[in-house]
Amino acid sequence: MARIVIIDNRAPNADQLASNTSHDDLVSRVSNSTSLASTIAEIPRFWHTRFRSRANGLYIAAHGSPGHMQLGTEGLGAGNVALLAPLRPILSGRVLLWGCNVAASQLEGRNIIDGDVGSFDPSSTGEVMRRFGAGYVFLHAVARTLGIPVVGGINTQWVQAQWHLVGTYVVVEPNGSYALSDGSLG
Repeated sequence: MARIVIIDNRAPNADQLASNTSHDDLVSRVSNSTSLASTIAEIPRFWHTRFRSRANGLYIAAHGSPGHMQLGTEGLGAGNVALLAPLRPILSGRVLLWGCNVAASQLEGRNIIDGDVGSFDPSSTGEVMRRFGAGYVFLHAVARTLGIPVVGGINTQWVQAQWHLVGTYVVVEPNGSYALSDGSLG
């Protein structure tokens, strides 16, 4: 099944990542002068001209830092994930955020790479950023906005690994539960 793929031209190996997509995938390239909001707003229209079914996932590739992706003119972080909302009706599967350290966080005072599986109560009154960190907050915001699981790497991603997260990664569900894994996921 086809996916929606958004690649920032500043991402390492952007051309190679684009060439490693399926001919069925809808690939959208953005740059530092491209409005991410405008690009995302157009994707559903393009999708419906080619497909009748939902996309089997959303892959996004960009330079990353904890809780942020350098994507288009706006960038993408927990504060503006609503930009992704127009994609929700056409998505199924999962979101793969391919960028260095995008999911990096602290969980309960330990680095997320120590490994943990658990759940998060979004109705809690604690400071979410203090307890969970920027990476988790970002992934959870994306998962809630799109209604599907989000996967992100917590370390530097290798440009040679086309669409595979290298090392430890975290999966965050729309309800806030999360799981960590060590290895490669693509």
